[in-house]
Amino acid sequence: MEAARPNPRLYALILLAAAAAARRGELLALRGRDIDRATRELTLYSTKTGAHRVLALPAEVVEALPQVGPDELFFPHDPRRAFDATLRRAGLAGRGLTFHSLRHTWTTLAARA
Repeated sequence: MEAARPNPRLYALILLAAAAAARRGELLALRGRDIDRATRELTLYSTKTGAHRVLALPAEVVEALPQVGPDELFFPHDPRRAFDATLRRAGLAGRGLTFHSLRHTWTTLAARA
């Protein structure tokens, strides 16, 4: 995580992916109107199943998200290159980690709780 801090949007995206167990496509489709900062609830509309999901987020994740307008995308660029560069900086390149691995992080953390 620390290796992503120099890129605030990527850092926020990684936190969100780990906290929400959401797919990359779901996260890249998020707009400002999809999060209620007061209640810390995120609504995912572009899900693989077509059904929407409402998720409660930790305060740290909400605080890390960039301020955007209601129709503006939180993450307007595909994070693959930046994510791969972050893995290299962290010494984790070549270990089979992908952005999708963050989805499994949530599952592991939830099982430990």
